[in-house]
Amino acid sequence: MDERTPDKATAVDAELRALESDLTLLRQHYEAYFLGIDRVAPTVEHTALRLRFDKARKTHVKNTVARHREEMLWQRFLAHERLWGRICREIEEGTYRRDLFKVKLRASESGVETKPTQPAGIDDAKVRGIFDAYVEAKKNLGEPLGDLTFEKLKSRLSAQLPELTKQHGTAIDFKVAVKNGKAVIRAVKAK
Repeated sequence: MDERTPDKATAVDAELRALESDLTLLRQHYEAYFLGIDRVAPTVEHTALRLRFDKARKTHVKNTVARHREEMLWQRFLAHERLWGRICREIEEGTYRRDLFKVKLRASESGVETKPTQPAGIDDAKVRGIFDAYVEAKKNLGEPLGDLTFEKLKSRLSAQLPELTKQHGTAIDFKVAVKNGKAVIRAVKAK
């Protein structure tokens, strides 16, 4: 059968309409998850829709309008997928705006003042000293700094500190050392 037959064209058009409506439905499911209405992310539906898109993209469509519509749907799906991934990551990290807003709202209703918390055992002065020593060591060894910033180092150390403290059962400090000709930050037991 030729690809230009009405049966093939209507089948492609029907599949594109179904993909578009399913994408809208999936977007609504994710919104319900992000609002806290659904407790579990719609990953099964997401995977099924991705497989359908992969299958649709593998079929050759000669009609320019249908090809363009298919490409637009695919790009819309990818944009939503990136957004959903970012929001899910923010929810896991505890930095999602809607959740933070709810915490602040509940705290203001109860009269408790909220302020950013500092991880236990690590303060800006210590991190600044480690950062300066690390940058100096890297410069002395001729290593590139890359995208290293004070904030990134602080967040990395703050993330590692609880696990290291639990693992070693004692307070932990960090120091800069040279290992195999490279500057590294090592965790040591606090004195």
